[in-house]
Amino acid sequence: MEKDNSNFLSTKDNKKINKNVEQDDFNQKIQKKHELEFLRVKKELIMINEEQKILLDSISPQIWYLSDSETCITMNKSRRTFFGILNDSERNHNIYSIMPKDTARLCIEANKKAFQSKKEINSEEWVKDKNGQKHLLSITKTPKLNKNGEVEFVVCFAHDITKKKNNEKELEKRIKLLEYEVEERIKLLEYEIEERERAEHALMNAKVSSEKANQAKSNFLANMSHELRTPLNSIIGFSEILKNGLMGALTYEQEDLINDILESGVQLLSLINDILDLSKIEAGKFNLYLNEVSISDFIIKIFEFFKKKAESQDITFTHEVSKNLCKMFIDKKRLRQILYNLISNALKFTSTGGKVGIIVKELDEDILITIWDTGIGVAKENLSRLFKPFEQINTKLSKKVPGTGLGLHLTKSLVELHNGHIRVESVFGKGTKFSFTISKKLNILRSDLEKINKTILN
Repeated sequence: MEKDNSNFLSTKDNKKINKNVEQDDFNQKIQKKHELEFLRVKKELIMINEEQKILLDSISPQIWYLSDSETCITMNKSRRTFFGILNDSERNHNIYSIMPKDTARLCIEANKKAFQSKKEINSEEWVKDKNGQKHLLSITKTPKLNKNGEVEFVVCFAHDITKKKNNEKELEKRIKLLEYEVEERIKLLEYEIEERERAEHALMNAKVSSEKANQAKSNFLANMSHELRTPLNSIIGFSEILKNGLMGALTYEQEDLINDILESGVQLLSLINDILDLSKIEAGKFNLYLNEVSISDFIIKIFEFFKKKAESQDITFTHEVSKNLCKMFIDKKRLRQILYNLISNALKFTSTGGKVGIIVKELDEDILITIWDTGIGVAKENLSRLFKPFEQINTKLSKKVPGTGLGLHLTKSLVELHNGHIRVESVFGKGTKFSFTISKKLNILRSDLEKINKTILN
């Protein structure tokens, strides 16, 4: 019996021991499994931290995390480079260890506000870098709260705006300079406007004075022309009577003196008429009295008039005038005056044995008349002076020929009144050619048309 009981206890103990061994094996398996899981999670966390670190380091703005106002948990590469921190594995930096005390003190005060307010704070702070150079950073500090509403950490984000601020300051300087320049320019323009207004006022006064002077001159010349013409006409008339022997025969000396008186009287009367005409043209009071005229017949009559004078000087005078030229409205007296001036000059400055000619051509809208000669000609540098009033070109021959210097100036004015143009070509020592046009269609005012109609009816 004892033997049997002993066997029973032994079997029971063995079962208990086996059960304990099995429990130990199970516990070991569970523990190993937990260890493996822990290692896996740890590895994943490390990988996550590494990825987060890589991501943060790839961002150019500075980023760092604060566990409290004085401790920086971690920072990205941009922040580390700024402060010259070489070991990127270090964590939990004290603010005083990474920046100067004066700068750190200001940063800590700003950090406290973020932890205390539990709200995002934006600020601009001057911070010294690893070289002691100041940078203006635009910083955003965002507190992250736990479930209890307490600040767990603060995420800080900073942009370096030093260059931007410097550019803004430079821009402000330029704007101020530009505003100053604009202000000065406005002052200058105001001054110029005032000066221009003064000049315009002075010009207006001068114009008024000039108009009064012109009016006075016109009145004076009109009165003087009448006062001078009357005795001059008497002198010329009586001189012709004496020259023609109507008051008895004259001696050679007396006849020579009478010729001088007659020529001087005629020349003076011509000068007075020219001055009066010019005065009217300048005052805008010169009127053309237009009549329909056959140009061919008109030119031939003037040619015949001068032909005898040319023959008396042994000068060959020719013409090229078509008999089929159109009829047109012209002021016969003024066109005759133009031709007289030009032909007289041609004969005057052409020596014995020379040639003078007149050519008339009909163009589409004008009549072109040319007076040419083989006279002394005009030097190139003197051509521009020909149409100026009281201008005479000094040559040996011109000094011997009388003249006032008004003829060509008046001729040019009369041509332009006919809506024409005049030009001159000349070779010194070989001759001169004057060409002018007379418009077929003059721009006539209605009042002038009425004068034309009355003239034609009469």
